[in-house]
Parts: sequence; C-alpha cells; structure tokens
Amino acid sequence: MDEKKLWSDDDIREFKEICRPVVQWLQTKRDNCETVIITVDYCKVVVDGIGVPFDLPEDY
Repeated sequence: MDEKKLWSDDDIREFKEICRPVVQWLQTKRDNCETVIITVDYCKVVVDGIGVPFDLPEDY
C-alpha cells in the first residue's frame, strides 16, 4: 500500500459514519473530559481528572 495514501476516501467516509453515533453520544450525554478508546476487542470511556494543554516550542 502506498504510504502517502494509507486510507482511501471511501475508508475515511465509512470511518466517519461509524464514529458519528459515538461522537453524538459524547456531545449530548457526557462532558468534555471524556474520551472513548476502541480496540479490536474492547471499548472504554476514559475520564480525565486534570489536564492542561501546552504549546510546542516553535523549533520543535
């Protein structure tokens, strides 16, 4: 597979549609401190207790 194009446009569209219900659930039923992690055999909601973003230095 071409490294420059690992995902086809159809793959991206399908992935977006699969994820849409989970994103809508997070947006309407949960708060902004939660993340969903999905693997091949498990799905979990992770809640951040504390976190702060940092800007990367310009020479990073």
